[in-house]
Amino acid sequence: MSRWWCPMITRRRFRPVFRVRHDTCQVHFLRNMLMRVRKGDRSWVLPALKDVFNATDKQTATSRLQALVERFRGPYEEIAEWLETDGPETLTVFDFPEPHRRRLRTTNNVERLNQEIKRRTSVVRIFPNQASCLRLVTALCMEQSETWETQRRYLMMEGTEVAVKTARTG
Repeated sequence: MSRWWCPMITRRRFRPVFRVRHDTCQVHFLRNMLMRVRKGDRSWVLPALKDVFNATDKQTATSRLQALVERFRGPYEEIAEWLETDGPETLTVFDFPEPHRRRLRTTNNVERLNQEIKRRTSVVRIFPNQASCLRLVTALCMEQSETWETQRRYLMMEGTEVAVKTARTG
């Protein structure tokens, strides 16, 4: 079955077109990293990577990431290259205000929204045209946005105006 209704726009080639910062989920990145190293080395890899993710600012996190890459250079050359190329994408969360970082570290909410879209569209099975599918998906996204804004207060936006202005100019 064709998945024309669910395009992947977060790939690197689309970034310049949509001006989207690509973000990699830190939890999934951590799991992938632990799967690539030997079990005996996991005892030092896990705290080292968590130390990178728990840094206070992006500059500190970047320097810790570079130190970790250098530590991997000898025994794990492939992992060092992977960490050097894909690691900075996990640090995108540091571009956002401090109170939002905890919520933006993972892709859990995006995955939940995708799961809900899949569940609701599989009930319909066959859409008469692309516009009808788009209407359903748009309605689901608007409903989720409304829930985040009114009920659960997913991100507190008060006091972030200064951070947003700084990010736009910097």
